[in-house]
Amino acid sequence: MQRPGTEAITISHISVTEAARRLEVSARTVRRLCATGAIPCDRVGRAYLIRQAELPDRRAIIQRDHRHA
Repeated sequence: MQRPGTEAITISHISVTEAARRLEVSARTVRRLCATGAIPCDRVGRAYLIRQAELPDRRAIIQRDHRHA
């Protein structure tokens, strides 16, 4: 059972695990990119929820991030 008002968040957002799968990187990398603001996301408690509509453009950010590591 979901909390009232959380339906919109779950439809427009994806989990760190799902974002990692789509971007072909680790969940840890996605969390780090969320923490630095490289991937727009929202926090719900300690969890990051990634804005699904903004995820497709993030592959370039991740590639750039790996080059500077």
